[in-house]
Amino acid sequence: MIISLVLARKYKMSLVYWSYTVVVLGLMLVPATVTARPRFLFTAFPLFFPVARALRDEDERWWPLVIMVFIGGLITVTGIYGVRGAIP
Repeated sequence: MIISLVLARKYKMSLVYWSYTVVVLGLMLVPATVTARPRFLFTAFPLFFPVARALRDEDERWWPLVIMVFIGGLITVTGIYGVRGAIP
């Protein structure tokens, strides 16, 4: 989320996308009854536009890193779920 916000500022996301993203992130982070979960971040989909633009603007050297981060995250989340049952 933090990387996406930094890239959104760098690539100057429009005000409409910013307002939608801020409201969705606020609804995700502010309430004490609902904890912040990664699935709630998907509703703030305008944050993925600057990330896609940053990956497009760079050359091919980033793709192995991106794939490794995604694979590592998937393995970590699967392991946590399997061992601890931590993700409802």
